[in-house]
Amino acid sequence: MTVTQVIAYAKVNLVLAVGRVRPDGYHELGNVFHAVNLAEHVRVEQADADSLQFTGPVDAGSLSTGPENLVWRAADTVAELAGGRPQLRVVVGKHVPIQGGMAGGSADAAATLRAVNRLLGHPLSTRHLHEAAARLGADVPFALDGGSAVGFGRGDVLTRLPHPQLWWVLVFSDRGLSTPEVFRSYDELMAERSGGAPAESQPVTVDIDLGAVEQALTSAEPARVASILRNDLTHAAYGLQPRLAQVYDDGMRAGALAGVVCGSGPTYAFLAASEWDARELATRMQDRSYQAMVVSSAPAPYADR
Repeated sequence: MTVTQVIAYAKVNLVLAVGRVRPDGYHELGNVFHAVNLAEHVRVEQADADSLQFTGPVDAGSLSTGPENLVWRAADTVAELAGGRPQLRVVVGKHVPIQGGMAGGSADAAATLRAVNRLLGHPLSTRHLHEAAARLGADVPFALDGGSAVGFGRGDVLTRLPHPQLWWVLVFSDRGLSTPEVFRSYDELMAERSGGAPAESQPVTVDIDLGAVEQALTSAEPARVASILRNDLTHAAYGLQPRLAQVYDDGMRAGALAGVVCGSGPTYAFLAASEWDARELATRMQDRSYQAMVVSSAPAPYADR
């Protein structure tokens, strides 16, 4: 095989619970991930020299095409574990907003892991692919499989969950948010609330009612899923982009069951009762000059395609 193409899906965080800073500098996290059918398309083929190109509707001009990009880190991780790789031409069809909180870069990395492994004849087992994904970033292991899952630690220790079909309206921002900046803003807010106590003094564990989460997802009832949506980074993101509070208010007035910031933001995901309701909600948000898109739950589990 000399060429292959793989897709990987973006995610919505149904729950993002934040604990204190760990010794490795990351926050203790509890994430309930849910893949939606907005996907990155990664094409990999053997070539005379390595090259990386971005296409698609998302402007990727701010992204590096050099070795620091997660795409090359993923390809080189497979090479390290498999004993080498040929020169590659990689074309990424970008559909997930950059710095939008939906893990588009992690999806690029996950798709590249699968694509290079396939191109080389599947030298890495599923277990080894997951180990490689964990080395690349906290969201990459989830992007490798999609579906729905809960993750603890940095968010990369995953347990699969029921994956119901849900309808969402994504509302995008004109500019992204830096994840480290959002976490710094979160730490500052927590310090203010605790009378100046440092981030290291915050509770170690994260509080997620997994029973309620699993029951809501098993029911596949949008109203029950709406009741569990939560993101502890919401007000930190609001502090950096105050407009997001208005986005939420407008989305709820337009008929959403609930809304949640995706990851560290700024994309807002609004849950709708049905496909029809989602399309009506998107139209109302577009009428208010928002960039709004209807998506649904991605197929699950992720297939190597």
